[in-house]
Amino acid sequence: MLIAMVISAISYLTIFFFTSNLIWCIIPFSVMILVSIFSEFFGGKMYNAEARKEELQHHSESLEEYIDDVKTTLSAHKITTRAQRDALKAECEKQIELHNKNFKSVNDKIYDMLIGVPLGALIAALIYKSSAEDTVIAAIVALIVLGLMVIGIASFIKKVAYYSEGHFKDQHLLNVLNELEYLDD
Repeated sequence: MLIAMVISAISYLTIFFFTSNLIWCIIPFSVMILVSIFSEFFGGKMYNAEARKEELQHHSESLEEYIDDVKTTLSAHKITTRAQRDALKAECEKQIELHNKNFKSVNDKIYDMLIGVPLGALIAALIYKSSAEDTVIAAIVALIVLGLMVIGIASFIKKVAYYSEGHFKDQHLLNVLNELEYLDD
């Protein structure tokens, strides 16, 4: 099925880009749809049922073990009730939101000053272009490129700060607490 899908996709792209009669695109597209439908109906019968059952059992056991470990860890830190977990969850959300908010305001200011305004000036310069404005257009484009580079650097710094300030721990704890919400108390 995978081979049929790959061949159909390559055929579709080849026909689409290299022929003038696009009606031929229907054939590989139809094959892709038929393979998808076939895999949906008969995909469950194509794998080893015993191995799949064993895999699901192993996954279930691992999940139970993980949940027990999480409950043990939370109990060791005297977090036993849903209200305590909700308070911890709110604190994690607050820390992550604060981290994102700080960098969002920086990115917004960078965008306004180094991309938005110069882009408007570039459009105006292109509309009212004269021979003397070539250097102005080059400077505006350079300013826009600088703005894009600064946004890229700010994104890198945000990622570094996410790990160096320990926000990844808050995110992991928030994910764990969200998973525990599905359990009965």
